[in-house]
Amino acid sequence: MERLVIFVLAYVPLLLNDPGRVAADTKAYLYLDPGRLMERATSMWQPEVAMGTVTHQNIGYLWPIGPFYWLADIAGLPDWLAQRLWMGTVLAAAGLGVRWLLRTLGWRDGGVLVASLAYMLSPYLLNYVDRHSVILLPWAGLPWMLGLTDRALRTPGWRHAAMFGLVTLTVGGVNASSLLLVGLGPALWLLWSGLEASVPWRRVASATVRIGVAFVSTGLWWMVGLAVQAGHGLPTLRLTENYRVVSDAATAPELFRGLGYWYFYGQGRLGAWIEPSTSYTRWALPLSFALPLLALLAAAVVRFRHRGHALALIVVGILVGIGAHPYDDPSFLGRIFREWTLTDVGLALRSTPRALPLSVLGLAICLGAGVGAVARWRPRVGPAMTGVLCLLVVANLSPLWQGEMLGSLVQRPEDIPAYWHDAAEHLETRNSSVPGTGTRVLEIPGSDFAAYRWGNSGDPVLPGLIDRPHVARELIPQGSPPSAALLVALDTEIQEGRLDADALAPLARLMGVGDVVLRSDLQFERFRTPRPVDLWARVRDAPGFDRRIEFGNPVPNVAGPQRPLLDQHTLSRSVGAEDPAPVVVLPVTDPVAILRTADPTRPILVSGDAEGIVAAAGEGLLAVGRPLFLTGSFSDDPGRVLDLVGPGTRIVLTDSNRKDGHRWGTIRET
Repeated sequence: MERLVIFVLAYVPLLLNDPGRVAADTKAYLYLDPGRLMERATSMWQPEVAMGTVTHQNIGYLWPIGPFYWLADIAGLPDWLAQRLWMGTVLAAAGLGVRWLLRTLGWRDGGVLVASLAYMLSPYLLNYVDRHSVILLPWAGLPWMLGLTDRALRTPGWRHAAMFGLVTLTVGGVNASSLLLVGLGPALWLLWSGLEASVPWRRVASATVRIGVAFVSTGLWWMVGLAVQAGHGLPTLRLTENYRVVSDAATAPELFRGLGYWYFYGQGRLGAWIEPSTSYTRWALPLSFALPLLALLAAAVVRFRHRGHALALIVVGILVGIGAHPYDDPSFLGRIFREWTLTDVGLALRSTPRALPLSVLGLAICLGAGVGAVARWRPRVGPAMTGVLCLLVVANLSPLWQGEMLGSLVQRPEDIPAYWHDAAEHLETRNSSVPGTGTRVLEIPGSDFAAYRWGNSGDPVLPGLIDRPHVARELIPQGSPPSAALLVALDTEIQEGRLDADALAPLARLMGVGDVVLRSDLQFERFRTPRPVDLWARVRDAPGFDRRIEFGNPVPNVAGPQRPLLDQHTLSRSVGAEDPAPVVVLPVTDPVAILRTADPTRPILVSGDAEGIVAAAGEGLLAVGRPLFLTGSFSDDPGRVLDLVGPGTRIVLTDSNRKDGHRWGTIRET
């Protein structure tokens, strides 16, 4: 009966939550083409993305989320159904893990079900379930790791340690910091078992060694991937949220009720980033505090085996989650951690609220222990108490039974519009006609995330429909520093309405682009991307392109009612301005293949940076077949610049490459 209840609550509400619609969870290409995603994840170098990039954590898609969606795709399951089954499986794994842990510890009463549901249905999962469900894997794996740790302590041999390694192999590949923070739980279990003398220190040491060997052995694949990315990729951690942002939301009261993750409280132009969050500041507030308080009360009055372990999990989980809050005046230990986050290693562990599964599990165990104590004290009251608390736990996760687990702002229809498939087929066919290794596709304009008028996919859909290399600006830069800087410089001109149309084709050739794709079906008001009508007027007659190909019917792309954008830009637009088709392909005249040769005796030296290159392109100063160098790249060896100067050298002086600051919270400058 316990397992049936867990399965029903894990799967059924999610299956009833907006059937036929797909949430922008984890990676769009898991739904569009999981086989290609897995194939590319086998290599840390991806030439198909961002003019070539060292990937960040893509290797983790090899197991288990990639194979799950790949098998669902082979079986012909609809994407939305596969997604709900994945999410339900993660929830069920968490609930069954707690049940198995408590059975391992000798529990046999109704407290097992209460504890299992209290953990499985914690508000903690709202932080990630509809956008980054893969980050919930360490949460789902924690009770299994603790159960195997306890068994490894009490039985000799490598069996349970090896199984521990297989669990961490399964739950830790995509996000190492989440695994390491949750991994404090098994370490704490080992330490407390030794301190309370329930297990000799010799056995604690033996189990620690066995578990450590198993963990490292099964984690080498993603550890090596992280090392390669750290040594050769962009500093991704420094291009995302900093620790101050994380710390500001990590207050003790919020962490106590399973929340406290900064993204949970964010507000965008169309509403809350996590839509169910609003209920936890209103009517759901009392219950979200009442349940953990009831768990603490049970821990205070009920003596039960492993109470010390549970309390240690609660204390450490909340303390680690708090970290250096408040950021400007932390505790002594918090100050040390704050300074550590200024290093790359420390910054990798900045998401301290991801240690919350420890406290959530500790509180769930205490709550279950209280129910078990009541059942033993008053056997007739036990079943009723179990039922009431199970109902309260379900009520505490109100989005589950209200059909709001997956926010409407992060959803799209099951089927991508036909015009995108038609455009993808055309681009694949055209690429075969270009000599050499082919060319890339450049998508403009850039966007923080791919929110289309027809739905939100999170990632651009086009790379999931083509094999051809693709480049488009997104919130987090990819590629090498020079290629990322060039893409940012070009797209900034587009975003700010300053693009010189004469520069587009020369820059496309420099980037190995054979086709420029204008996507005019974005929700432009959401991230303040260029308005489709205005951008179309700027690029439709750009020189250096063959006859354009349009896909879809030209229809007005009107901002939604949440942010109608009836401002001076809209009102000053001429009557009868032409609306672009949703997708327009601009074929580059005389495209240049990605791999090509250049004449070393005729270099172009640009004194400046990527913005200078964009400006030079608009003035016609770039040329096919001539290598391009930035003089600043020779700052360590200035003499090499003189070696490049000759009769065929073109020197371009710009006023770029000035010291300036950049913000990575949005792609817009103004």
